[in-house]
Amino acid sequence: MSTAAGAIVAPVARSPFEHFLLVNLPIDTRAPQVVEHLSAPGTTPLTETVLSFCFPDALHEQPSPTGEEYTFALTASDGARQYGFCCTLPAQRSSPVITCVCLLSYHMWAGYFHQIHLWLRECLASRPPCHHVLLEHLLRSGCPRPGQAPSMPPAAGLSGLRSPLQPPRNNSIPPPVRPRSGAPALHDRAVACLFRALDTERLLYLFTALLCERRIVFTSKHLTHLSQCVHAAEALLWPFRWQQVFVPILPDTMMSYCAAPMPFLVGLPSALLPQLEALPLERLIVVSLDHNRTGAFQEDVDLVPARLLNKLKQRLDQCAGAAAAGSVALCFREFFLALFLRYRGFFAPTAGGFRFEQAAFIAQQSKDTRPFLEAFCGSQMFERWIAEREHDLEQGRPTHDHFHRELDTYVDDSASYQSYSVKLQNATNKLLGSVMSKYKRAKEKYVGGPESTPATPAGRNVSTTASSSAGGATLQRHGSSPAVTANRQRQQLASVATLRNATSVSSGLQRGASPRPPPPSGSHRRRLPTSLATAKTPEQLYQQRREEYRARRRSQQPVPRRVFPAAERVTCNRPDAVMQMAVDDPLERISFGRLHCSLAPGRAPADNVLFE
Repeated sequence: MSTAAGAIVAPVARSPFEHFLLVNLPIDTRAPQVVEHLSAPGTTPLTETVLSFCFPDALHEQPSPTGEEYTFALTASDGARQYGFCCTLPAQRSSPVITCVCLLSYHMWAGYFHQIHLWLRECLASRPPCHHVLLEHLLRSGCPRPGQAPSMPPAAGLSGLRSPLQPPRNNSIPPPVRPRSGAPALHDRAVACLFRALDTERLLYLFTALLCERRIVFTSKHLTHLSQCVHAAEALLWPFRWQQVFVPILPDTMMSYCAAPMPFLVGLPSALLPQLEALPLERLIVVSLDHNRTGAFQEDVDLVPARLLNKLKQRLDQCAGAAAAGSVALCFREFFLALFLRYRGFFAPTAGGFRFEQAAFIAQQSKDTRPFLEAFCGSQMFERWIAEREHDLEQGRPTHDHFHRELDTYVDDSASYQSYSVKLQNATNKLLGSVMSKYKRAKEKYVGGPESTPATPAGRNVSTTASSSAGGATLQRHGSSPAVTANRQRQQLASVATLRNATSVSSGLQRGASPRPPPPSGSHRRRLPTSLATAKTPEQLYQQRREEYRARRRSQQPVPRRVFPAAERVTCNRPDAVMQMAVDDPLERISFGRLHCSLAPGRAPADNVLFE
């Protein structure tokens, strides 16, 4: 690799980029050649594979009148990534060479390097080229602060420009600034680009494949579109990060990576699809960005909770006509916010620091979410993310990134819903308590209570005396219960009339007579039929019917048709009580209180089974 200029000595140790490459691709030979190479001090030497990434499809590369801008990634053995920001210069179709400008950096600052590429195009088009002045100025300035744009170089050194360099526009998308700490590494513009390439259903298929760490290949004939969508696919997993093989642009010299028996996320130019089909591939998902097609595995879709997927689909459908690109990325972040809402409460202190109690965290989740969490918590992206959280706790550093700030807001919204649920539950318990207290008082009054004397009904002060001159016997009644039915009143009046005729009452009814002494203890209680006197609660009836049904099943005896008399009618208004009564057939089960009814096909519950 030839070098036209030596290393630039920068006064600061940290620099926004490590290497600058100017590479030409002759149309006749199709062999990339390095025209210029500038590097910052203390950087590692380059490898020959970088040239393959600058022109990933060297055999089919054609000059573009507008140029293309794309990004690739080099992953080290320790997982560190070095990003290459490439930009092809505009050229005519008849041009003998294609020129590519490449900046290698460990920082994924898409908007920052996009602005530098705009300046480099102007500097390289000047006569003589003045891009060295711009590069030296950027290296001396060092890394910008979060939210800061690259500083403008001095105008004195930029001679030969056709027009002065335009300052960065903060209202551009993506903004030409360094992202703030803890924010998503990629701007929402790339996510919106993926959202336009795939419809909602296929985007959800891709999301489930990413969660399950499948082998995914993106294809497109436009390198700009391809690299943006591959980076956006990884951004859908934020705050997690894809820990497997990640190659946004795969050159033709590295096609063997697609046959590796491991998960990967790669982007492949459409011209290389015939070479991909010739490889021995197994369980590979191909995403065609130009034709809105993607594959999926049914087991992945079934594993992810349907409740969360349906909610995500509804949110994405609402964002279909939205102008804000950030709303698309927010929909996917809410998916993880709902899953890991209270994960911070499951870090237990140990002798060496902190440990995340994964089993306890999964156990407190809903039943439909546990299978997915068991699989997702075993992925490398989750293990790496939890290890970073445990390290922060050991160092005493609180985690205040963008995701956790949204998590606090999401918890506040959930707390307001929980407060409403608690109030509703308290009102329900109060109503149930009132009903149960009335039921107990009525049962003590009509079946028998702890008092030794009968209680006088309120609102009644009527005394009736029937006496007999022959026997000297006197019959006296002090009022009646307000809940006595008309039938019972007619029976009592008939009994008084019969007694009056049998004893030949001489003086008739005597009002105002002194009451009789109370009868002996126990003899004053009103007697009810045995079925009502031994009435049971709904839960006791359910247990009794359940034991009877089990006993018949054990003895292999058919379940007879049972008629519940009116005396055994029960009242059940408790929402947490589930009553299942066996009627006529074991397949017929009626469940009250939870809106569930399971009957044999084409049949209805027996009409002689009555619940009030």
